[in-house]
Amino acid sequence: MWYSYPSIYRGRNNYEDYSIFVFTEEEYNKAVTTYKNASVEDLSYVLDIDGQHIMWAEKFKYESAAQAAAEFKAAMEAAYGGAFSNWSGNANIFKTVAVTVKSVDAVDPASEPVITLTAEVTDAERTFEFGSAIEGENKISIDWGDGTIVEGATITGVYDGWTTTPVIGTPKGTGEIKIYATGGICYFDCVSTVGGPGITTLDVSKATELTELYANGNKLTTFDASMLSKLSKLYLNNNSLTEANLPASLTYLNISNNKLTSWNGSNLTVLSSLYLSDNTSLGTLDVSNMPALKSLYALNCGLTSFNAGALKTAKAYISVNNNLLETLDVSEATGLENGSLFAMGNNLTEIKLPDVKVKAVNISKNKFTLATIPATANVTTLTYAPQQEMVIE
Repeated sequence: MWYSYPSIYRGRNNYEDYSIFVFTEEEYNKAVTTYKNASVEDLSYVLDIDGQHIMWAEKFKYESAAQAAAEFKAAMEAAYGGAFSNWSGNANIFKTVAVTVKSVDAVDPASEPVITLTAEVTDAERTFEFGSAIEGENKISIDWGDGTIVEGATITGVYDGWTTTPVIGTPKGTGEIKIYATGGICYFDCVSTVGGPGITTLDVSKATELTELYANGNKLTTFDASMLSKLSKLYLNNNSLTEANLPASLTYLNISNNKLTSWNGSNLTVLSSLYLSDNTSLGTLDVSNMPALKSLYALNCGLTSFNAGALKTAKAYISVNNNLLETLDVSEATGLENGSLFAMGNNLTEIKLPDVKVKAVNISKNKFTLATIPATANVTTLTYAPQQEMVIE
């Protein structure tokens, strides 16, 4: 299938130059996709680059280039009469050879994508948010799954910690989305609505400038960010993860509401905040090898064993509510000084507290008796009631 387009040049003194261009269907589709920011070899002024040329919006389909040229010439003569026949000698009347359309702002398709992911394909649009790691212009282009790379956005300046740049599109074809950038990306958000269309795979191995990544609310089952040495903040909550390889650079991690059955944070030596809640089959949790940990949320993890070790970060916060713990020993966790410990809704009959002043301790809904409730001398606020009903056999 062939297409033809006219171009009208309006110069000084009302001088007009008419041209007819003939495209293959593939060339036409490329031109339509990129015409607003295009550089066209041998076809520069058909695409309205400098604002002086007019590209007609109407398209005509023909079975051959010759038919396109002949029938379109006749249509133009009928519309313009004598003016059409008096073209200047510079007019390019027929263009039947192959043309190359190249977007100035698009990334070279041969370059590697910085992020690749698989999204479920529906009619729903997706929004990705970006932050740039470079001072100058950073141009984002995306293949939404059909093999066509389209320009997404141009980011100017380094991400300031607040303002991100959105790019909106609709997943197509296989749903394999490839994201290209002319500079480093330090912030990426591909959050989905829980229960809606989600992302099933996410490869960020080439996005080595990432410092913040938000991938919560998706359908990931595995995830690897171990190569991202600058990543500080990571949101993976509300996925279906059974495995995650994490970088040692993390200071904040939310991996709650997944399907983890084990936890090893031995390499996370600078992690300050950890959200593990609702990994219901975790069973045991040892954070003794995470010296920078200050905030821990491990609610509803099916815990029968918990080891805080010698947690020393000041004003620490630990919540292990709604687990299956029978004993709890945090006697070495001196970081609980002026901090808080929540262990509601377990099966505790024994607890050992550190010899420091703890701001708040909540051990309600356990199996303590008046004889086993811990001494309150080092606790500013102790909440111990109600306890579980005592079962007498």
